Amino acid sequence: MDLANGKPGKDSLPVTAISRAFSATTEALAVNPSALNYGENEGDNLPSVLASWLSKRCSGDQKIDERYSNDAKHDAFFITSGVSHSIELVVSALKPESRNKKVVGIERPSYFLAGEIFKANGYEVVGLPMSCTSPTSTSDVFDNLTIDLDATEKLILEGSLVLTFIYAITSNQNPTGSSYSASYKLKLVRFCEKHCIQLIADEVYHLLDFKGSQSRSQRMATFKSPNVISVSSFTKIFAPGVRVGWIEAPTSVIKQLSSYGYIESQGGQQPLMGEVMCNVVNTDLDSHLNILCDDYSSRLGAVLNRLKSIDGVEPLCTVSGGYFVYLRFPKIAEEAFPTFCETLNSELGVKILRGTKCDNTSYNCVSSDEDFERFAITTCARICFTSLDIDVILKALDLIKEKLDFFDEREMETKPKIEPKAEPTDPFGGGGQRHQEGFYGPRHGL
Repeated sequence: MDLANGKPGKDSLPVTAISRAFSATTEALAVNPSALNYGENEGDNLPSVLASWLSKRCSGDQKIDERYSNDAKHDAFFITSGVSHSIELVVSALKPESRNKKVVGIERPSYFLAGEIFKANGYEVVGLPMSCTSPTSTSDVFDNLTIDLDATEKLILEGSLVLTFIYAITSNQNPTGSSYSASYKLKLVRFCEKHCIQLIADEVYHLLDFKGSQSRSQRMATFKSPNVISVSSFTKIFAPGVRVGWIEAPTSVIKQLSSYGYIESQGGQQPLMGEVMCNVVNTDLDSHLNILCDDYSSRLGAVLNRLKSIDGVEPLCTVSGGYFVYLRFPKIAEEAFPTFCETLNSELGVKILRGTKCDNTSYNCVSSDEDFERFAITTCARICFTSLDIDVILKALDLIKEKLDFFDEREMETKPKIEPKAEPTDPFGGGGQRHQEGFYGPRHGL
């Protein structure tokens, strides 16, 4: 029972929809076979189709105010082979001239393979300080987990941190499921502008929001900042196998990407599959995405309900979309947690992804808060609720409960109570972030 693997289940794959799209594309090729030729560097018809669709799909997203529009423009898109390709293209094409400034700051925890992309392009990866919004009086689950911009700015002003890029998964984050509010997103944008940092906003889960657009904050590209580059794809909202994604960024950035070496050489990345996806977007994408969101929402509800019956495990953050629930195991000692996970797999056949695997700071870390690591990294694990049948997932959770009930009590520990600090002054305005003195331990004295 592999809860670690993040992918859609076989029943969620859109076989009928892709078949229709292939048939329509084949018929169109008989009249105009241009999609079989070299394509435009930025993409052929898909940027316009995608811009129109996103404008409609995201029209209800929460905005800071009327200065910002949820509309998308076709000349702000560059078609790629997916998010990983988008990230690789951005960090290679926009690589700084100075050899002394090739550093990427990243959330903790984050997508566990992101660091390797940056490292392969010669960047140092550093984990940034993190902060959390205080939980409500009726919940021990955090509302949010975000980059601590106050602490990060202090490091920058001290001269101990110089960042080229910040990489952040801003909606329904992998692995925590946390989402940035619109006010925090604006804060982050202004921070990057102030310190001349390019923000790579991974929004691949943005549209997998189960409460609908009225509860979803605006896309990062809608802030129209020269410092924001959004990357996304059809991987989560349609199917991974189509290998089509996009970059949404200012036209100046799109022009830089279009003139980059191998792009100039080979032209557009997905001329044929781009046309196939035009047909998908124009016909079946909305209905398929609605079905996915309904199914995944039901699955998430069942998982969260089952977790309530398990003593010794709880979600770290509130989850309302995406693929994952990030669990913390507060009763297991830090040094015992690897053994717990290993024996859970070897004895009961349940595989979960440890939080240490999701921490890209194995390269370096400017945030060495032991409380945070204990609370959000070393005794946590990610589970996926989209890949297996829901009955199998619930059975796996029951086995986790069984393992917790019989795990050697000598490996358990009682944690001290940690009180939250008073809300700090916010130099960037808005956001309403509240920080905690430490991150592990029961909240509200429970």
